[in-house]
Amino acid sequence: MVHELLHVVSERPAQGVALMRLRGRLSGPGAGKRVLDTAGGLQQDVRLLILDMGAVEYMDGAGLGALAQLCCTTRAHKRRLVVTGMNGRVRGILAAADMLPLLEEADSAAAAMAR
Repeated sequence: MVHELLHVVSERPAQGVALMRLRGRLSGPGAGKRVLDTAGGLQQDVRLLILDMGAVEYMDGAGLGALAQLCCTTRAHKRRLVVTGMNGRVRGILAAADMLPLLEEADSAAAAMAR
């Protein structure tokens, strides 16, 4: 079985909003660094960061660490982080790590922007 590496695509669907779409495995230090580097390169006017995890097939401890660091970084920059599209496997990993209470969730990017 071939596992897809993590791909991160960043979009600007509206002023002050950044959307990061993740696809593949959020695992290993390279994947976490890719997410954090992409988030770190956001323009200063971004107040809402939407993390679309709908195509994330797996996440390990390094991925959890990257997500925890992303939560801290967005809060430090006075940004909101909203996660969308988590599948059951990823949700289970986040629940086992007791991270779900730390995350704001929305059904879609449009729902996140409407809040």
